[in-house]
Amino acid sequence: SIVGVVHAAGVLRDGLLRGGKAAKCLDDVFDAKVKSANLLNVHTKDDQLEAFICFSSVAAAFGNPGQSVYGAANASLDEIVRDRRSNALCGVSVQWPSVMGVGMAATLGVDMEELSVSPSFVGDVLRSVLHSCDQEVLTVFPVGLLGVVSSQVAAQLTSVSKLLVSNPANTPTNAPKKTSNVEISMEDVYSIVRTTVTSLLDEDFPDDKSLMDSGLDSLETTELTSILGNKFQIRLQGSLVFSYPTVNDI
Repeated sequence: SIVGVVHAAGVLRDGLLRGGKAAKCLDDVFDAKVKSANLLNVHTKDDQLEAFICFSSVAAAFGNPGQSVYGAANASLDEIVRDRRSNALCGVSVQWPSVMGVGMAATLGVDMEELSVSPSFVGDVLRSVLHSCDQEVLTVFPVGLLGVVSSQVAAQLTSVSKLLVSNPANTPTNAPKKTSNVEISMEDVYSIVRTTVTSLLDEDFPDDKSLMDSGLDSLETTELTSILGNKFQIRLQGSLVFSYPTVNDI
């Protein structure tokens, strides 16, 4: 007999609503996240499950530029779990951030460490959820993301009890922020931005073309924001590429 279900499937297909790219990837994203989870939900209702765990995303909690479809799919996943709980069935949906070194974040660099959680932390959360969890939806939120999302979103997230905040490995919560007073020319800024984007895209592209249209996905836009913030020692919003879509704009 089946005693537990873990739904960890997902497909990342980024696209802006403007231009219709988001609509083209809707089926792929929803099939992996929602259709498959609902099949598991429907066909295990007669089993005496002890656990029904869904891997959702923080994109469902606060969104992300280019991830309207992915965010909606994960929010739908959360609703499947809420429906189960309303019918006295077990279930919990965990809204994960990126996990360093595995899954969709497998290729992300060290600049993303503060915006991610470690695989060992994932294990700790899952053990806790399996042991006892009275929440339908649990949001795992690295402290580093507080410096990326808008202040309004951060205030909403930190005010709810379902939030599970994690610190990056080996980083004390009172670690001092680095500061820099180095003067830098516009030419240097351009060179750093273009070199960084090129390293993420791994191909040539026009400076006046939208980076997302050039192939930069949402995880890479977050990584770009983190890298540039670290290089220039300034705080950059997670919506950087959405507000300034080209290299010239940045």
